[in-house]
Amino acid sequence: MKEKPIHHSDQQLLISCKDFSYYKRAYVDYSADNKVIKSWQSEKPILTTKDFKITTPKTVGRTLIEYACKSYEQNKS
Repeated sequence: MKEKPIHHSDQQLLISCKDFSYYKRAYVDYSADNKVIKSWQSEKPILTTKDFKITTPKTVGRTLIEYACKSYEQNKS
């Protein structure tokens, strides 16, 4: 049976504003009819800096983390 293409995905990321890195904690991939195709959740109880992936400047990933960090800082004050 052919696997359905991913239409959208919900992801939970832990991010670091210090070096704009992230760790994918969990995700759920959905088809166009909103059926779950695949899901995954990390079982790591303790994370180190080696578990985080540093984003490359001027990429979508870096831009999203920069935006989230800026938003967090503005809401803190």
